[in-house]
Amino acid sequence: MKKLLMLLLGVALSHSQAQSVQEQTFSFNHKGCNFNAKLSYPLGTGPCPTIMLIPGSGQNDMDGSISLSGGNAQCLYPGLVDSSLTIYKDLALGLSELGYAVLRYDELFISCPNTTTPISDYNKLWYPAEAALDSLVKNPLVDPSRVYLMGHSEGGSLINYLAYQRNDIAALINIAGAYTPFDSLLARQLVEIASKCGGNVSQAQLQAQQILNYYSAVRNNSPGLPDFLGATASAWKKYINVNDSVQAYYELANLPTLFLGMENDFNVPAAEWQRFKDSLGAQNQYSFYQLSGLNHYMTQDSLAKVDVRLMDTIHHFLNQLPALTIEEKKQGSLELFPNPSKGTIYIKASDEIYGQPFKVYDLQGSLKMASILAPNLELHLKPGYYLFCFKEEKHRIFIQ
Repeated sequence: MKKLLMLLLGVALSHSQAQSVQEQTFSFNHKGCNFNAKLSYPLGTGPCPTIMLIPGSGQNDMDGSISLSGGNAQCLYPGLVDSSLTIYKDLALGLSELGYAVLRYDELFISCPNTTTPISDYNKLWYPAEAALDSLVKNPLVDPSRVYLMGHSEGGSLINYLAYQRNDIAALINIAGAYTPFDSLLARQLVEIASKCGGNVSQAQLQAQQILNYYSAVRNNSPGLPDFLGATASAWKKYINVNDSVQAYYELANLPTLFLGMENDFNVPAAEWQRFKDSLGAQNQYSFYQLSGLNHYMTQDSLAKVDVRLMDTIHHFLNQLPALTIEEKKQGSLELFPNPSKGTIYIKASDEIYGQPFKVYDLQGSLKMASILAPNLELHLKPGYYLFCFKEEKHRIFIQ
């Protein structure tokens, strides 16, 4: 297993040589909304290795502003009560000091507060980063061979899917991301908060079961489901298709990935990081590091700042990686089309690979087909997502 080592001397020196940081306003249009953003970058000439930050769940502003006062703050974060955090601003400026350009943005309802709900377009709500990346790579400050995706919390379950669809991402960084599906984590949080903070546990258990029932119905395509949290059941269905297959999409993206766990994380417990390590740890492209004494907001329990160890660990990981050769990533010996398809997929391959075996799996890992490549070959599959495997190549198939 690949292990990430940190030298205390390196941690001490990295911030003593910090560069000055500049920021420029940045905007991009996605699905009719003009998103507000900032690009932080080190003083001097570019192009810079660049990190795109995908935030956690909820409608976060670009700074990741969090006020820990009232509600359950006293029982969950007693050492930070009445503190104001700016976790994404801390991350961006800290990484820019180490030589990276970092883009962060206001989410949909912050950038466009008059957006109406419910939202039926999955990409509109969860993937403004698509359009952000398209704009970002054109910026002269950005080195297009060193573009990295960094996801915090829910963002760690989205970067892998986005990276799989592109050929211009060099590495991924998962910070406190979940392996367990969204609804299971949310249900657990409701009950544990009620238990820990003196709430109505019976009521929390009822709400938790209602959430699990709703998402179970979504998975089963039950008709007539109501909207939930500003999105339609059809949008949640697409979300679940991605979120339930988080491991599969990391494997499909097939990129160097750093998984960072927070030892004292209540929202996404350290057991989630361990699940990633148990399932992916034997593969050399994945690195794992758990930061002691940090909570879900990447801070210590009594210091309202993102811990510098986080930035140093990310820098240590990225500093070892080669630049991306986009042309190499585009290469493949066969093509599957049309994809998406309404039922039939055709395979186009070079003559020299005909007669060689391939396999098709669903995203839960069940084998659905095993055959030999041949001219004029057609795949007939039921609606759903599949993984087509030939030698070292992996192609995602979507049947509508």
